Amino acid sequence: MLVGRIRPRFPRIGLPLALFAIGTLVAFAFSEDRSAGMSQIKHIYLYLTLPVIFTTLRTPSRASLYFMVVAAATALMAALGCGQYVNKMHLAHQAGKNFYEFYLEARITGLQRHWMAFSGQELYGLLIAGAWLFFAPVPKRWNPRIGIAIGTVCVALVGIALILTDTRSIWIAAFFGALYLLWFWQRKFALLAPVIVAIGLFLAPADIQKRVDSIIHPHGETDSNSHRVVCWLTGLEMIKSHPLLGVGPDVQKIKFYEYVPPHIAWPLPVGFYGHLHNIYIQYAADRGIPTMLLMVWFLVGIIVDCWRKLKSLPQGRSVSRFVLHAAVACTIGSMISGVFEYNLNTSVVLTLFLAIAACAAITIENGEPIT
Repeated sequence: MLVGRIRPRFPRIGLPLALFAIGTLVAFAFSEDRSAGMSQIKHIYLYLTLPVIFTTLRTPSRASLYFMVVAAATALMAALGCGQYVNKMHLAHQAGKNFYEFYLEARITGLQRHWMAFSGQELYGLLIAGAWLFFAPVPKRWNPRIGIAIGTVCVALVGIALILTDTRSIWIAAFFGALYLLWFWQRKFALLAPVIVAIGLFLAPADIQKRVDSIIHPHGETDSNSHRVVCWLTGLEMIKSHPLLGVGPDVQKIKFYEYVPPHIAWPLPVGFYGHLHNIYIQYAADRGIPTMLLMVWFLVGIIVDCWRKLKSLPQGRSVSRFVLHAAVACTIGSMISGVFEYNLNTSVVLTLFLAIAACAAITIENGEPIT
């Protein structure tokens, strides 16, 4: 863009994100410890993904092509992750360790540094591949069966990898994102989805069943849920003390123990306390409730604008229908997984999500304006 002197374009959907960035800067200015928040200030440059993709792709057909590349890339990474899973099974066997406990400490990551980053990207790949399978037109030069086969392979590879990540928040997000796609493709399959999941769980390996069971019945400290509850309650204490501007970006990780509610017993449950495991509590605690609501506005705004555009489209498969349904499903997945994890703080996840939002904005603003 700079070399070609291309004038940047800003989507309407980017207004709340820009205000969120300003809110972050204001919270940083009044932070209890500004040195702790420098990483979040540097993080703001990632928000430029939205206008850069919006400016450079320009048309729904290019946005659709980008989505197809994402689906293919995540499928390849899923295959790599499956290979890593097999290797970890071998390593656990060699070490004579219980695989369930061994694996939870070192899950598959693909080419990422952490399984949460890997599973977050794979979530988007799964939902984009599913939307392509259900709503995208098959290119005229392709045999329809080949198109269906490619989409099915991508969905299967990414779906298997997501199951093997043992990331419960992503499982829940994937279920509801997929349910949304099924509902607007064939509602009878959406109604059957819980039954299919139940059958799949019954046939799943014991370790997968055990991990699903841990959502309600955690197995001691191995996959305890209690540290998340401690984080949420502590975050609420921060919000009560600093409702407008928060304690400051990333200050929660250095002042966390000062805000732990007095009724919580010590020592605290085993777990990671570097963030609050919830984007809504996290943003409200370190940037204030108004700034958190700006992020909610951005996320909900994507869904609302996509839906308004979808209602104006003719029936049948189309590039626009594919892009918009994929964007809505990915946003639903992000909002649900954000209840349990600080997912949009992970650079690779945030960057991909903003690119998805930009592709939605391209499709929304292309052609007749929304009325």
